[in-house]
Amino acid sequence: MMRFHIEEIEVFFPHDAVYPEQYAYMRHLKRTLDAKGNAVLEMPTGTGKTVCLMALYSAYMLVYPETLEKFYFCTRTVGEMNKALLELRLVLRCRMQCLLQDFMDALQAGRPLDRLVARVNAANIMACGLSARRNLCVNPSVNKSAGRGQVDEQCRSLIVPWNRRNPYYGSRELAKSAQIVVLNYQYVLDPRVSQIPFGQSSVYAQANSEVAVANIAKQPWALVFDEAHNIDNVCIEALSVDIYSTNLEEARLSLEQLKKLVRERETAELERVKLSLVEGVHAAQQRDYAQLVDEFMSSPLLPEEQAKLGALLPGSIRKNRIFLNNLLLVVVFLDSYVKRLEVSIEGPLSFLRNLEDVLKFDASALKLFYDRLKTLFLNLQVTRLQEFASLSKVADFCTLLANYWKGFVVIADPYPDAPGIYDPVIRLACLDSSICMRSVTKRFSSIVLTSGTISPLHLYSRILDFSPIIMQSFQMSLDRECICPLIVGKGDNGVHLSSRFELREDASVIQQYGELVARLCQVVPDGVVLFFTSYAYMAVVLLQWYNTGYTKEIMKYKLIFMETKDSAASSVALENYRRCCDIGRGAVFMSIARGKVAEGIDFDRHYGRAVVLIGVPYQYTLSHVLKARLLFLKKHFQLEEGEFLSFDAMRQASQCLGRVIRNKADYGLMVLADYRYAKPDKLNKFPEWVVSAITSSRKNIALNM
Repeated sequence: MMRFHIEEIEVFFPHDAVYPEQYAYMRHLKRTLDAKGNAVLEMPTGTGKTVCLMALYSAYMLVYPETLEKFYFCTRTVGEMNKALLELRLVLRCRMQCLLQDFMDALQAGRPLDRLVARVNAANIMACGLSARRNLCVNPSVNKSAGRGQVDEQCRSLIVPWNRRNPYYGSRELAKSAQIVVLNYQYVLDPRVSQIPFGQSSVYAQANSEVAVANIAKQPWALVFDEAHNIDNVCIEALSVDIYSTNLEEARLSLEQLKKLVRERETAELERVKLSLVEGVHAAQQRDYAQLVDEFMSSPLLPEEQAKLGALLPGSIRKNRIFLNNLLLVVVFLDSYVKRLEVSIEGPLSFLRNLEDVLKFDASALKLFYDRLKTLFLNLQVTRLQEFASLSKVADFCTLLANYWKGFVVIADPYPDAPGIYDPVIRLACLDSSICMRSVTKRFSSIVLTSGTISPLHLYSRILDFSPIIMQSFQMSLDRECICPLIVGKGDNGVHLSSRFELREDASVIQQYGELVARLCQVVPDGVVLFFTSYAYMAVVLLQWYNTGYTKEIMKYKLIFMETKDSAASSVALENYRRCCDIGRGAVFMSIARGKVAEGIDFDRHYGRAVVLIGVPYQYTLSHVLKARLLFLKKHFQLEEGEFLSFDAMRQASQCLGRVIRNKADYGLMVLADYRYAKPDKLNKFPEWVVSAITSSRKNIALNM
C-alpha cells in the first residue's frame, strides 16, 4: 500500500503502485468536488476505477467533512456492489493502518498527539451496502422463492412492523447515518424506493409541500453512477408503467375484495369510519401497518411533483365506495382501450380528454389515485398486499398519467412481443430521461457518470440534460498489448458478414459465421464467449449450425453452453461453463448482447480468451416505444434517428467487449463479426482504448486471413 498527495488531499491507496491513468482520474474527480460540479468520465475496463473512487472520495471526506458529508456509490448489479464494498474495505483498512503507524511514530518521538488522535477518530467512518430483500434475506424458506414479489411478501408476513431485525431493515437504518453508501441505481432514480436510503431528514422526505420544494437546496453529498453507459434507460424505466390485460382482470378482482372489506368495516365500525372521513383521509395515520403499506405503495411521482399535490380530496374520490366505483370505471375503460387489434399511440392529454368524455368525471382526480388507494389500505389494515399488486399498478398509471404530459406517450399494443402473439398491453412510456435526472441533480452537490464504455461522452450530456464541467476519456497504459480487436467483414466466399435484416437468414452468411466460430475454437484456449443480437437470431443461427454440422465441429474442441430467458438455468449453464474452463476442456458460452450476462458477468482470465459479436446489437426497430422515443429525441434534442441507434448499439457492443478484460494482466481476442463495424459512424463511437487498438490491418478483414 502507498500514500500520496493530490494537491492538499492525502490519498491512501491499498496497492503498491498507482497507474498514470488512475492518478489522472483521481485528479479529475477532485476538480469536480472542488467545483461542486458534475462530470462524465470514461475509465478503461480493468484499470481499477472503483478503488480510485473509494480512495479519493474517502480522502476528500477526511479533509473537508463539511463540504462532503456523504458519498453514494451507485452500480447496477449485486456482483458489482460486492466488489465495491470489498475495495472500500481495503481502502479504509489501509488508511487506518497508515494513521495508526503515524500515531505510534509520534508517540515514540514524543510529538504532540492531539491532532493525530482527532484524525484517527475522523477516519473511523461507517459504510454500508443497500440492496433488495431477496439479496439480503438469510431465511432459507424465503430466499429460495423464485419471484421478487414472493420474497417481498413472505418477508413482510414474517416480520411485524414493530420488530424489524433482519439484514434488509438493518441496512436501511444504517444507510441513513452512514457516510458512504453502496447501493443500486433504483434507490436513487426510482421515486418508488428513492426515499429509503436518505431517511426522513433528507430532502427526498422534505418534499411534502410547495414551500419545501421552493426551499430544497443541494446537500453536501456526492453521487457516482458506476457503469453508467445505460443510465438513460434506467431513468426512463423508473417512470414507465406497463399494464397487461391480465393485470386489469386481477385489478377487478382486487376491487371486489376491497368493496367487501369496506362493507364489513362499515357494518362493524360505522361510527369510527365516519369520524375518520370527517377528519380527512389525508391525516397522518398512526397505525401498526403504516410502514408496511408505505413500503408496498411508494409514490411513483418525483419529489417535486408529489409536493405539488393538494391536501384536499375531490368529492369523486373522497368516500371509499365512490372512490372504488370510480377506480372500477377506470379499470373497465383501460380494459376496453387495451383490447384492440391495431396499435394506438397518443399523448397523455389526448388520452385524458378521451377518458373524461367516456367516464364523465374530472380527470384531475387521477393525480391523487395513488394517495387515495394507499389511505384505503391503511384504513382497512390490508396485510396481504401482494394480492393487490395489479391494482397498485393501475393507481401508479393513473397518478403518473395525470401529473406528467411532456415527454410521455400512451401506447396500446396488441402484439408487444412479436407479430401474431396476442398479449395486449397499455404502456405509459417515458421518453425523456432528463426528467428523472433533473430531480437528482437538484439534490446532490456533485454527480459523476463513469464507466469503461461511455462513449461518446457528449451524447450523455445531451439526452440527460446534464451539465458536466469535465468530460474526459482516459487511455489505458500498457506494458504489452493485451487486447486484439478484429473487424471480420467477409467470409471465405467473399460474402459480407452481417446481421442486417436482408442477410439475417441468409444461409451462406450463417454458414460463414459457423466457420468463423469453429476455427476460433481450434486455436483459442479455454473460454470463448459469443454474443448474438437477440434470442430469436441465436435460435435461427444455432438451428442452421446444427443442420450443417457446425455444432458438431465446435464440440470437437469445446463444449457449448448458452444463456436463456430463465435466470436459474442460465446460472447453472454459466457455472458448468466455468468448470469446463477450469479443468482444461474449454467451452463456448452463447449469450445475448442485451441480456443479463452482457451487463453483469465478468469473463476474466481463462474464462474469456476471446469474445465474438455476431452482428451489430441494434434495438428492435419495430418497437413502438422506440419509434416514439426517436421522434421525441429528434424534436427536442435534435438527435437524428440513425445517430442515436448507432450510439445505442455501439455502447452495447462495447460493454460486451469489456467483459473479457478485467485487469491489466488479462488478455483476450475481440472479434467484431459484421462489416458495418468498420464504418466511421460505428467505429468512432467505441471507447478510445478500443479504437486505438484497431489498426488498419485489423479492419474489415476476410475470414481466410
